[in-house]
Amino acid sequence: MMMKNAQNAIFLSSSSSLSSFFFVFFYSFFFFFSKAVAAQQQQQQLEQQQQQQQLKSKKPVIKTKYDVDYSPDIGWLTGRGTYFDASHEWKTKYFAHHEFGYLETNGCGYTSKKYAQREPKSLPFAVSRSAVAALADFEMKSSCGQCYEVKCDDNETKIRKSFRRNDFIEYNDNYTRFQQNKNARDSNGREIQNTTFPPAEECFDDDEGRTKLCERTTCYDRDKTLFIQIIDICPCDYIYGRQEICCGDIPHFDLSFWAFESLAHPLQGKMNLLFRPVDCVTKQPLDAREGALAHVRKNKNGDEYYVYDGKTPVGFAPGWRFRVWYDLQSDPAVEGKGKNGGFGACSEVNSTGTMAAACLGCENNILPFSVNGDSTMMSLRIQINDDGVIDENCENLSFLSIGLEKRQDRDATREYSETPCAKSIILNESESVSITRDGDGGCVVKIPVHVFECKRASVNANTIFLSYDYPNTRKEVCLGEVKLY
Repeated sequence: MMMKNAQNAIFLSSSSSLSSFFFVFFYSFFFFFSKAVAAQQQQQQLEQQQQQQQLKSKKPVIKTKYDVDYSPDIGWLTGRGTYFDASHEWKTKYFAHHEFGYLETNGCGYTSKKYAQREPKSLPFAVSRSAVAALADFEMKSSCGQCYEVKCDDNETKIRKSFRRNDFIEYNDNYTRFQQNKNARDSNGREIQNTTFPPAEECFDDDEGRTKLCERTTCYDRDKTLFIQIIDICPCDYIYGRQEICCGDIPHFDLSFWAFESLAHPLQGKMNLLFRPVDCVTKQPLDAREGALAHVRKNKNGDEYYVYDGKTPVGFAPGWRFRVWYDLQSDPAVEGKGKNGGFGACSEVNSTGTMAAACLGCENNILPFSVNGDSTMMSLRIQINDDGVIDENCENLSFLSIGLEKRQDRDATREYSETPCAKSIILNESESVSITRDGDGGCVVKIPVHVFECKRASVNANTIFLSYDYPNTRKEVCLGEVKLY
């Protein structure tokens, strides 16, 4: 019995030792295994963080219609150009059958109007007619105020219809009237030089499987560049129908006649272009990969976004149009009526009137009233001129009200619409509004955007309007600076 108990004790002792061994073994195994897994997970997290940091440090890759093979290292992008408006001689002597349009009635509203003096509309004083254009909406619906550097490109002499291989515009003399006007002279007295008669050449159409005669262009100087600012729009589909030349994948610039003839003879009608977006103030190239965002004008710290800053001849920052109702006279850029004596957008009214800044389509690209998705403040510098004298009484602006709304242009699929936000703000009557003098004759009005209560259909408003209501009183109202922050 004692022997059997001893054996059992030895067996239990051995079992206990063996259990302890396996326990220590498996514990150590799981400890080191868990540690290895944790180290691996930590390494993966570190690699993911590094990848995210690298992505943040890179420029955004945004798909645009600039070019099928665009590389920012190339710098210049492929486009096409025509022209609108023209000299009186060109319109009447050579192409009386054409409708050329007028620079002064541009879609961006960059027009000086003086109804009281019964003077015809004109471009703002500082705007040169030889440095403006209309632009097809390949980046955003409103390219108003954007700036580009362009040059004629006859390395490919045939005029491109699209980016597809061997897709060029067919020559049609019934439209160009070249044979009738081949000795036509431009504004500088120049005839077409170094080109064939007519300005066309054979090309093979891949889609149609045939050889045809295609339009061609010869540049005056392919190295000459021109800085232009967009003052009009060139919509593909709009209220009057379809403008085929403004459609397609090639960015299309409808240059002013005077801009076009500085690069190529206007009798040719079209040209291949090379272009790049530039800063309107510094004229330095912008990163085209950012699309419309590249043109947004901000302060040095990048935390204030301008609607109007008066730094260019049209006054408005890129994207914004000028609209005025019931005005006696108006101008988007009057020198001396803005901040520090700069440009101001002015409207002279009697009893009632409204002026507005609209960035149609911007709500889909740059969210004008939402910077990085956060609610913003809006600041407006307002200057009141009474019979030529600045009225610095900022405590009596209750005849002015400010509102926001969502506007939609009419196009091929949608009707024109205006959806105002729930509230408009009467100045000097709202506790949410701050009004101070700026020491330069202006009143600086600051309003939180949320007080306008833009909800439902008016969410992402794209229009600011300033309304005047002062019965039997005539005043000039000027906006010298408008910004969001």
